[in-house]
Amino acid sequence: MATIDDGGLWVQMEGPEDYRSGAEGLLLETEWTRFQPPPYECRVFIMPEEDGYSVWIPDLPGVASQGDTMEEAIGNLKEAFRGAISVYRESGDSIPWTTEIEEKAADVVERWILIDA
Repeated sequence: MATIDDGGLWVQMEGPEDYRSGAEGLLLETEWTRFQPPPYECRVFIMPEEDGYSVWIPDLPGVASQGDTMEEAIGNLKEAFRGAISVYRESGDSIPWTTEIEEKAADVVERWILIDA
């Protein structure tokens, strides 16, 4: 069983239930928790620049960022990814993953990262 509240999905958890008797008869208490989708596994391209790093997700057009350090660039990319996914979810659109394989240049590093969205 699930319900939507505050723009999020709440699901009834399976597991022990507490039955108690009350003036209104038998009451059932269950645990509810916010649904958290599994993290996305994303291929990321990282390109060193003169003043930092450029990063992008080649399988999701338009999601890119930059930063002074590689860690900052990846953190900024995760934020951009979460924003894009949020827009797709709110509009009901499917995520436009590309099926085209983007070749990476010799100076580009490829990495796989997990992103909670």
